[in-house]
Amino acid sequence: MKTTRIFVKNIVIGAFLAISLNLSGQKITTAFQEVKEIPKGKGLVYVYSVKKKQGFSYRINVNHSPVKPALYSGGYFIYYADLGYNTLSSLKDGKKDSVQIGIREGETYFVEGSLKTGFVTGTGTPVLELVNPASARKRIAKCKLIADD
Repeated sequence: MKTTRIFVKNIVIGAFLAISLNLSGQKITTAFQEVKEIPKGKGLVYVYSVKKKQGFSYRINVNHSPVKPALYSGGYFIYYADLGYNTLSSLKDGKKDSVQIGIREGETYFVEGSLKTGFVTGTGTPVLELVNPASARKRIAKCKLIADD
């Protein structure tokens, strides 16, 4: 009887994990690798999120245009930005945040995304922050590349 309960419990847990992973749509691939060459007339923006216990995902827009892929907890993606001011913004559950970057040719920028959870409501507000390169390189090293979705 006890063996049957353990078996059923393991099946339920396994099914739950399989469903939750499948529904999350995460396509996280390889560990962080720095880009060696930035295209002429562009700047490089790494958009990343350090892995947290509470996973999340949300879309990032650059100058009001959606960028693929979505940002996932524990992942990063690369964006080659046009020169001049670029506004990266996010929207989740009606709440938004943005950061503006003055992009220079051949320069590298790091934007960290996170989710600030309300104590009472439990809903999350996306947070985007421009991070200095030295600090960001340490944090992004724990992230994995998110494949296009």
